[in-house]
Amino acid sequence: MLECMNLADVLAYWTGSDLYAEYIDQTPCLSGSVGLLTREGIRKPAWYAINFLNCLERFICKKTENVIVTRGKYHNYRILCHHYKSPDYRYYLKREDEISPEEAEVFFSGGRHSLRLYFELPVLFQNTYRLKFLRVNKNSGSVLDEWIAMSAPQYMDSEDTAYLKMRCTPHMTVRTYKENNGKIAFTTILEPNEIQLIFVECQGRI
Repeated sequence: MLECMNLADVLAYWTGSDLYAEYIDQTPCLSGSVGLLTREGIRKPAWYAINFLNCLERFICKKTENVIVTRGKYHNYRILCHHYKSPDYRYYLKREDEISPEEAEVFFSGGRHSLRLYFELPVLFQNTYRLKFLRVNKNSGSVLDEWIAMSAPQYMDSEDTAYLKMRCTPHMTVRTYKENNGKIAFTTILEPNEIQLIFVECQGRI
């Protein structure tokens, strides 16, 4: 979607829920359908990706392959970054129903190397800034990985579903930075296929 930002006036996604592909004999919680939500309403990483995109500020300061930096009033920033890894050729040599959820990760190219990003943002002098990091990756917010961690049960009752829904949320980290020579500088690290939203908010003078 970031690649399309300067090419389209409106971006849309089809479809919202896996319910559109519901079958009467279907039992697993996850079916591999393309909805942003599972049929039980659990948010997938793709839901968070679009939600994060919708949280960006009005003015675009910078856009690269992995990052978009946006700014609002009073030098507040919102930054969206990702470390996308595409499936390699082996994925396309198999039928979809031949790939188990547990082995899906081995088809992604480029290994498990993390991506380190460094930011320097111009800010108002003599102010402190609160940075909030929201992360969705293999360990936080991934319904597939959480379901596998539960031993991929074929049947789930309402309590199981409620637990999974509670677990599938972004990981949050909050830090405080002080202005230094008219800027703040920080580093963040992304795992493969991680998406991250960073809020940079002015908290007032030191």
